[in-house]
Amino acid sequence: MTLDQAIARIRPLIAGQLTHPDYVRCREHAELCRQLQSGNVAGLLRRFRLNESEEQYLVRQQLTVSTVPAVWHELRTPFYQVAQLSGADVVRRFDYPDTLTDDERVRLTALLTQAVDRYYAEEPMEEFFAERVVKGIAMTDPNAWLLTTFADFDFRTERARPYPVLLYTEAVVDFTRQAGRVSSMTARLPVSRPEASQPGFRYACYLENELLDYWPVLRTAEGSPLPTLPEGATVVDTINDAATDEPTHQARVVRHGAGRVPAEPIGYEPDEETEGRTFVSPLNPAICFLLKELNTGSELDIVMNRVTHPHKTQYVPPCPGLPADGGCVNGMAPNGPKTCGICHGTGISPISTSALEVNTFPLPKDPQDLKFKLSDMVHFSAPPVEIPRFQVEYQQQLVRRAQRTLFNTETLTQTTTARTATERLADNAQKNTALFPMARAISRWYVHHALVCAAAVDAFRPGLRIAYEQPKTLIPPALEDLEAAFADAVKAGLPAMYLEDKYKDLVRRRYADDPQARQRMEVRMRFVPFLGMSEDFVLKLAGSGYITAEQRVLRTHQDSIFYAVELKAPNFYQLAPAAQQALVDTEVAALVGQLVTSAPPAGGGSGATFPRAVLAAPVVMPEPVAAEPVAV
Repeated sequence: MTLDQAIARIRPLIAGQLTHPDYVRCREHAELCRQLQSGNVAGLLRRFRLNESEEQYLVRQQLTVSTVPAVWHELRTPFYQVAQLSGADVVRRFDYPDTLTDDERVRLTALLTQAVDRYYAEEPMEEFFAERVVKGIAMTDPNAWLLTTFADFDFRTERARPYPVLLYTEAVVDFTRQAGRVSSMTARLPVSRPEASQPGFRYACYLENELLDYWPVLRTAEGSPLPTLPEGATVVDTINDAATDEPTHQARVVRHGAGRVPAEPIGYEPDEETEGRTFVSPLNPAICFLLKELNTGSELDIVMNRVTHPHKTQYVPPCPGLPADGGCVNGMAPNGPKTCGICHGTGISPISTSALEVNTFPLPKDPQDLKFKLSDMVHFSAPPVEIPRFQVEYQQQLVRRAQRTLFNTETLTQTTTARTATERLADNAQKNTALFPMARAISRWYVHHALVCAAAVDAFRPGLRIAYEQPKTLIPPALEDLEAAFADAVKAGLPAMYLEDKYKDLVRRRYADDPQARQRMEVRMRFVPFLGMSEDFVLKLAGSGYITAEQRVLRTHQDSIFYAVELKAPNFYQLAPAAQQALVDTEVAALVGQLVTSAPPAGGGSGATFPRAVLAAPVVMPEPVAAEPVAV
């Protein structure tokens, strides 16, 4: 969109205080999600029976303690786990074109790295996405926009410092797209001054390389104009009031040079009601169950207060009244037209209404005159609990349905059910599939805003490619499940290549929290043969002539080999693969020579520790033997 097209679009927007056609729908959806997350759900409760009075309805709102915020937090946690992935789990690359010199690429990469690693409060960009976006606004306000901007600076001595600004649904009043790419975004922001009689609104229209910025002309109490346009700015357009012809807004143009609109919507799940023009919360499929759970929980609170407590029944003697009033007759004092001061008109003696009080009954002189047992005089009847039990079970079923709707599994709460490792791994795979769109959205945010940062700090060059790729397994399975699945695969006699691949997955998971140890293991696994195979299987291979001396040495002496290599080359694990191969081959060859020369004499051994060639006679390959995983 050109600057002239933007001016023609925004002028009627300001004059008529207009918004985009889906603005109301976006605000209503955001408000609903915020209520469910915060627990401020009074407006969401429904009358549980038609004859419930307004007073009773207000009392029920006060009694209701909603558990929906806790369920919302539980459903949000897997998405937050995805956003927290960083370090060795994520591939981040800034690829500059080969036409630049090596020094230039290093310099530009350092500039861009510094910009994204100090994106917000000296924290990296991915940390801001996890804590500020995914943990909060992405769940409740998917039609909010993330803007990367920078404050004024002196280009002669300073560089721009890009930082994020979250624009909520209420602020974004217009946007346009061309071929799916955002071509403009207009935000409406309140502006006030102490001397102004009332505030106004600033309209900031972000284009691919410019900001078309309309600032309000406020009025003092005496009616004098009070411009708010930043000092020194050049006025490129003025909007006047249609009735008074007085200026209401003045515009300036600020060039940001990002080559793209520096703002992007946070949402990624298209809203079918708006035909995909806007978005809904990632938790939207479960909202129907949360609303049911909300009202079921409210009705359960009523039942717990009214039904579940035991009901007390007892015989009560008539009220004796006060002697000065002549006793009590049906709650009235005989000596005067007034209510009895003891029973207050009930005609029966007051009784205890709390378990802390004591009921007393006079004993007759002769115990034989006792006509009632104490249990017959006071009776506690326990009401049936089928209704509250049903409500509790129904409430729990709604939570499970919400989990299954989002993640295709109910294992977020089923912690006591006996399940096999294979079933747990399958559930984990289903959850990763459900979370993949969030991972893709985070990658999109990162690439977009990192490119904006590159332009801001003058680190952008044509051909720059930024990659931010998260692992395929977003939430890694438990180490115990991988070990059990590997043992099952070995027992099933699966092919050696399959077992080796699964063994590598097991090792990577074991060192997932230690990036340096994981890198060492990744390198070592490239050299050690027959990973995951038992020693009996390897010995059978050696006896059949299907293993060389070098392979056997790497299998049995790997610790000493890599210890020697690390002493010679402390940066061994950072070297290129060819250089690593050369160092390992040298150590293996030296060790093989030592073992051969130290072979036992004739009569005590074969004279050569390891076979170096495959036997000519055909032999039958042994099957993999089930065993515990070999530590690498």
